[in-house]
Amino acid sequence: MSELYGTIQKTIDQYFTSLDEIFAKKSIESASRARTDDCTFTIAPASFLRDNGMPPDHKLTNEQRAGYMKSQFPAMDHAESESVQTVIDAHTKTAVVQKRNHITLVNGKSITTECAVFLWFTDDGTKVKKIVQFTDTAETKKYLGMVKEAIQELNA
Repeated sequence: MSELYGTIQKTIDQYFTSLDEIFAKKSIESASRARTDDCTFTIAPASFLRDNGMPPDHKLTNEQRAGYMKSQFPAMDHAESESVQTVIDAHTKTAVVQKRNHITLVNGKSITTECAVFLWFTDDGTKVKKIVQFTDTAETKKYLGMVKEAIQELNA
């Protein structure tokens, strides 16, 4: 195993640990720990974005993504992710991680969503500079509806 491969694996672990911390602590402090300042995040497939009223090439900055995650905090009781499989290409400084996200909302409802996260790294492998997340569109749409419902229940 090359040194760069090991560095990329550590960065992947740090990135996904920071996401789990965000929802556990309901704080975005660790949000950009493993990402470059100009990192972009894109949800795929493009049809999911179009179906939700966004342009198919919609990208979020770190700040926009943090705001999006923060909007879900009121609905969250517990969330954790599980890495199912990771493939790292140290030569191209990229990786793909298959994730399962186990989520329980404050109203007791729970869901598991799955996604494949494509990551591009800096030359030294210590930061993520681009993220494209292919999501299970049916379950993600269901999840977003559940979050909206939980927040409405809290505000009722």
